[in-house]
Amino acid sequence: MKEIDRRLDRMIEIAEELDVPLDHVVKHMGRCDQSTFEALSDNPSLLPRYIKSRVKP
Repeated sequence: MKEIDRRLDRMIEIAEELDVPLDHVVKHMGRCDQSTFEALSDNPSLLPRYIKSRVKP
């Protein structure tokens, strides 16, 4: 499995764990260097909080 696949799998796990959209996790982790990615993976609560919009499309 490629590193990019492992990173995506971990971001999916974090999104499910935090009950936030995957887009939110990818926005903050998708382009991180590996050491930052690992730090966020180990402690997902370090991610900025997701605030659900009150606007309904």
